[in-house]
Amino acid sequence: MNQILMILSLSFFCVFGQQSAFADSKYQIKWVLAHQPARVFEKAAQEFAKRVEEKTKGQVKVEILKEKPDGQAFDVGEAFKKVQSGEIQMSQTYTTFLGNYDKQMWILDLPFLFKNHQHATHVLDGSIGKKLLNGLSKAEVQGLAFTYSGGYRVIPTKSEPLLTAESLKGKKIGVAKDSPVAQAYLRQLGAIPVPVTDTASSMDPKADGFETTYARLSGIKKAPAKYLNETEHTLFLTAIVINEKYFKDLPLDIQKAISETALDVAKIEREDSIKDNLESRDQFLKENKAQLIKMKETEVALLKKASEPVYRTYSKILNSDVIDLIQKAE
Repeated sequence: MNQILMILSLSFFCVFGQQSAFADSKYQIKWVLAHQPARVFEKAAQEFAKRVEEKTKGQVKVEILKEKPDGQAFDVGEAFKKVQSGEIQMSQTYTTFLGNYDKQMWILDLPFLFKNHQHATHVLDGSIGKKLLNGLSKAEVQGLAFTYSGGYRVIPTKSEPLLTAESLKGKKIGVAKDSPVAQAYLRQLGAIPVPVTDTASSMDPKADGFETTYARLSGIKKAPAKYLNETEHTLFLTAIVINEKYFKDLPLDIQKAISETALDVAKIEREDSIKDNLESRDQFLKENKAQLIKMKETEVALLKKASEPVYRTYSKILNSDVIDLIQKAE
């Protein structure tokens, strides 16, 4: 009998003793850094982990995963599906990709939608941004905050600079396969969109140029660019997401801590992304002896003029009220 009691006591300790060991961190979050370059997100993720643990007095612990057990980076689509299933709790991914689950995300790909970073911050962190993030519930994830992951898009080219709006005519330009809006805009400019999975590492060698951000320039060694055309026509946006069921099952105070912290670190990421973008640009120009090209204001005006048919088309497909609110926001 004593032996049986000892076995039962040991079993009790193994089960409940382990639970008590995690009593101060009973909520576990795995956050996968799913897209490259991971450096533009790692600091924000680490800050999120630190602040959430502090705000919840240790009730929430966040584990940041940068790669799979085999050392390979996570694929964006793969990581997102793991968040949907609840296998992992958090990740961040491209808004262009999220448009496959809620097409309203493609509003953010409209050319020259944002006047500047201040305008973008007002929109993304306010009621409009919240409305767009809440639309992801149909994909069983909760959107928490918008981030940059590189900031404004530019178009590096290999053989000719883009000095005028006309320069894009006939050019094959790599563009995200998940962004029909971006592809439509390039066609409107007379360019030939070349849909690719990643507009840096998967650059089509036959293309003349591609949309990307300066932070991703290290990935274009197989298709080097001689000209960095600073068009800044759209923002490369990402969103922090969490499994919806996991999030809604949390106590309200924990939900609040996670939501507020996500917004706070999103601001950090955007600031870091802008800084990293400039440093990456200067490094690439120096190392590759490339030339920075800025169009004259009259040519930029023509680029904006070319976006009007795209707005007319997508105002019928997407939420025109949201588009109007973004354009009118200060």
